[in-house]
Amino acid sequence: MTRRELYGVIAGGCAAGSLLAQAADGPGPAKGARIPDFQAVDQHGQARTFEDLAGENGLLLHFFRSADW
Repeated sequence: MTRRELYGVIAGGCAAGSLLAQAADGPGPAKGARIPDFQAVDQHGQARTFEDLAGENGLLLHFFRSADW
């Protein structure tokens, strides 16, 4: 086996491995699904719902777990 063939086999194996290792759909709601009703307290102590916060284009919630722990 020549080096060129060996490199081809290695590249093919890497490509096949990456295709097989793709993550399946994780836990959580399906894309496009409606969120369940929720209520949360804002920084002023007022209870807020999704309807209170959502605008004309919806609402983006960004959860960030600090890396400083």
